[in-house]
Amino acid sequence: KQGLGLRRIRKLVRLIICQDRFTCRQARRSEPSPTSDPVFSCDQRTNSPRSQITFYNPQHAHKSSTMTDQSPMDAGAFVTDAFLQSVLQAAAEARQQCLQMLDFIDQNRAAQPSPEAEMQLSRQQKILHTNLAKLRGLNRRAVLDTRNTKQQTQEAKSEIDSLHLHLQNLYYEQRHLIGDIAACQGYNHKYQSLPLISVDEILATNPELAGADEHDLMVARINHEHAERQALEEQRQGLLKKKQSLIAENNKKKDHLAALDKEVEKFLGSATAVQQKFEQHDQQNKAAAAASA
Repeated sequence: KQGLGLRRIRKLVRLIICQDRFTCRQARRSEPSPTSDPVFSCDQRTNSPRSQITFYNPQHAHKSSTMTDQSPMDAGAFVTDAFLQSVLQAAAEARQQCLQMLDFIDQNRAAQPSPEAEMQLSRQQKILHTNLAKLRGLNRRAVLDTRNTKQQTQEAKSEIDSLHLHLQNLYYEQRHLIGDIAACQGYNHKYQSLPLISVDEILATNPELAGADEHDLMVARINHEHAERQALEEQRQGLLKKKQSLIAENNKKKDHLAALDKEVEKFLGSATAVQQKFEQHDQQNKAAAAASA
């Protein structure tokens, strides 16, 4: 019975050491890792708790207990989470109970242990089982908390990625708007090439614009230019109408002169025959005068 109990206690001690290492790994994940492992600050090749428990020797039980108390429980120096500290505390209590049972078994190695020794060993086993049950519960809670933390971290990461993508979209829109503003500011507007009235002249003709800003003055100058162009356009339309009427009158006179030319030509054609008759009469008179002479 003592041999079976000793083997079970050794297995329990190994499980407790694995639980300590799991707890320390969780603590190292949440905090910056130092250059050396703070849980096993001693040389792991010579003084590691696993080697101490695996090669347990009853003659060196007190020495093993002393060395074991110095290595893993120093993790409280860098573990700041209250829950992880409670896990380390429960693991320390369970390990201490295992070591006490090992010492008790070493001290009571008689062939026939007394009933009091068996009762004491049974009581210590119950205490150990209680500590192990507490440690299992804390381990289960630590695993669940780790899963929840990973899930929350993933959700927060997804939210941050979404916000970062939205921020990049806003940056893109900002650059696009800045480019549009620069294009509008550098655009060669037509009003810049207009022969606008000067500022002094617009202020002289419109005293109410004395306190106006540059934009209002530019609008007033453009409106003045627009009014001037409208007046000139009206004059142009009036002159164009007058031109059309004069052209129509000239065309009418041209038609009248063309008709008069035809009448003159007819008159000249009829006058030619009369002239020929006068010329014949003159020739006859000249011939008669010459004959009488």
